[in-house]
Amino acid sequence: MRLDVRFVDLLAIYRAELLQRTIPFWLEYAIDREYGGILTCISDEGQVLSTDKYMWSQLRAIWTFSALYRRIEARQEWLDTARHIFDFVRRYGRDEYGRWLFAVDARGNVLQGASSIYADGFAIYGLTEFARAAGDQEALDLAVETYKNVQSRLARPGSYETAPYAIPEGAKAHGVSMIF
Repeated sequence: MRLDVRFVDLLAIYRAELLQRTIPFWLEYAIDREYGGILTCISDEGQVLSTDKYMWSQLRAIWTFSALYRRIEARQEWLDTARHIFDFVRRYGRDEYGRWLFAVDARGNVLQGASSIYADGFAIYGLTEFARAAGDQEALDLAVETYKNVQSRLARPGSYETAPYAIPEGAKAHGVSMIF
C-alpha cells in the first residue's frame, strides 16, 4: 500500500504546528519577564515546574528565536525574545574563565558551574545566529571568544566535562565531535 502524501501538505501541517501552537506556547508560558531568560521546565499545560535555567537551553532558545526571525519571518517579537534571552545569558551565563555554566537559578545565581562543554557549543550556535539576525557585534564577539576558548580545550581531550553524562575513561563520545 502506498501513502500518497504531498510535501506541500506536510509542510503546511508542520508550519502550523510550529507557528500556531509550539512557538505561541513558549512565548506565553516560558519567557521570564521578571528576571530574564526563558523557563524550560514547564508542563504541557504551561505550569512552571522549576525556575532553574539550564544554560544550554537558554542558548538553544536564542538560536531558535533568531532562526525563526531570519528563516521564517522577520517578526519583531521573535527578535525581541532572542535579545531578551541574550541579555540574560550575557550577564549570567559564563564563569571567570569564559566557560559557559551548566545551570543558574531564576535570578542568574550559579547552581552548577561550567561542567559541560556542550553548553559552549550551543553558545557558539546561538550567539552566531543572533548576531546574524540582529546585526549584534557584541553577540558575534562573544561567539568568537567562546570558539577560541573551546578550541584550546578540545585540543586537550579529558580537559573538559560533558555533563549531564561523563565520558567513561578510554571511550570517545560522538556528542563532542557532533556538536563541534
